[in-house]
Parts: sequence; C-alpha cells; structure tokens
Amino acid sequence: MAVESTRENILANIVTTLAGINGAGDYWTNITTVKRVLEIPTDLEGEEKPAILVVPTGEIELIENKHAYQDVHTMPVGVIGVLDRAEADTGTAINRLMKDISIAMMADVTRGSYASMTWKRSQTDQSVYFSTLSLCEMDFAIRWHCDGRNE
Repeated sequence: MAVESTRENILANIVTTLAGINGAGDYWTNITTVKRVLEIPTDLEGEEKPAILVVPTGEIELIENKHAYQDVHTMPVGVIGVLDRAEADTGTAINRLMKDISIAMMADVTRGSYASMTWKRSQTDQSVYFSTLSLCEMDFAIRWHCDGRNE
C-alpha cells in the first residue's frame, strides 16, 4: 500500500488543527467551517462563517538537497479567516481571529510530528475592502526533512 506524502499529512494536520478553534479556553472565535480550497470569501454562505480557508500561496516550495538524499522542504501555506462583520465592530473580531489562528498553528509546530518547524511569516487585515465581511490573510511556512527519493 502506498504511503501518504508528508506534504499531504501536514496539510491535513493544519485543517484538523484549525477546526479545533471552538471559542473555548484560549480561543475567542468558534469556527464553523474549515476548507482546503481556494474559494472566494464573499461566496461563503452565512451559516459557513466564521470560516477558515487553507490555500496555496502561489509561492515556490523550497527544497534544499543535503547529503545522502536527505532533503529539507519549506512549504508556504496561506490561511484566510472570514467573518461576518457586525455593524459596530471596529476590527476587534478579526484581530481576535488572527490571534486564535496563531495560537492554534503554533500549539504544535511539528504538525503532528510530520514537520520540524512551523512559523508565521506575515499577516494582514483585509477588512477595509469589504463592507459586510472581516477578512484576514496569514502566511505560514512549514519545514520538514525527508528522504528525497521517497517524496
């Protein structure tokens, strides 16, 4: 039987991790939907929000070739958070969602032992472009080591 790629295992771990943002404990937001597809945030239905989209960034996955076929991969991963904007909200909800995503992503930087490190590279509040949505984009990098002959 074929073995799943490390890349796929890492992405599946991210989806599972972000789905755990439940509004309890350290989290402010109760996430309803986590999707691993590039979707237009304005196309999400009301009952699907708050939502998180895990998307490709369009950047190159870096691969460093080391001795004896040992490769080091660094994969960029985009995370988009989408909320309905309350009329009186001045940005508090999206700031809380960005914090929730950061807490979840950094709770296990090994992505279930498939990676050696996870780090946040950037984040931006894109809410200024929408009147009824709060939207954030976050960019993470995930690094793992593998036998280059098997990945």
